[in-house]
Amino acid sequence: MFCPTCGQANEQGATQCTRCGGNIFLAPPQPPPIPQRPVQVFVQPPPAAPRSSMPVIAIVAIIAAVVGLVFLAIVAVLAAIAVPNFLEAQTRAKVIRVKADMRTYATALESYYIDQKAYPPSRATTQGNVNSGLAAQDPSLNGQTTFSSHVLTSPVAYLSALPSDPFARAKGATFSYYSTHSADGRNDGWILWSPGPDGQYDLTGDKIAQIGGLPFDQSTGWPALLISNTFDPTNGTVSRGDIWRVKQ
Repeated sequence: MFCPTCGQANEQGATQCTRCGGNIFLAPPQPPPIPQRPVQVFVQPPPAAPRSSMPVIAIVAIIAAVVGLVFLAIVAVLAAIAVPNFLEAQTRAKVIRVKADMRTYATALESYYIDQKAYPPSRATTQGNVNSGLAAQDPSLNGQTTFSSHVLTSPVAYLSALPSDPFARAKGATFSYYSTHSADGRNDGWILWSPGPDGQYDLTGDKIAQIGGLPFDQSTGWPALLISNTFDPTNGTVSRGDIWRVKQ
């Protein structure tokens, strides 16, 4: 140890200097240095921005739109196939109904003839017949003839009601009808007709009158007027021509 006064080196642990006799003060032992650990600074990262749900919603919307378009396309294709077939089947059903109602009329007319020895008279719509009140709905009825009155339903009910023509434009209108008169004044023939699916009357009472007497002589074939104005489904479900029935 060194004396703080004279600088003499002394033994380790001496309290007085061997040269000057001065006191040697022992410095308190220093604690060993504390090792310093490196300071770690933790930086809090900024909070992540919340993910937007918009991309997911957009994808769902696109998928829904595509599915919707495919569905509409399928519906359109099915409708394009089904609707015409449905309308054609509906028209065919009406044709069958017209022919069935005309058979019912034929039975009633023959029953009437047995009782009255004549067929019911026909009359133009403009002169007053069972369809006269419907001419406002369908002016083409003015060029037609039919039953002059409800003789087939009253007083004797040969029919409970006059069948309506499903192809007539005026709702509730019955078939056109024309009867001829023999020399003795009796009605000895008749014809019923419907405008058919096209709704246009091709036959009229005036045209029928120009053919001649009824019933027609079928041995010589049907008159050209009837043949040229007959509805034929092979020409198309909705084609020109009337559906008719005559006394057999």
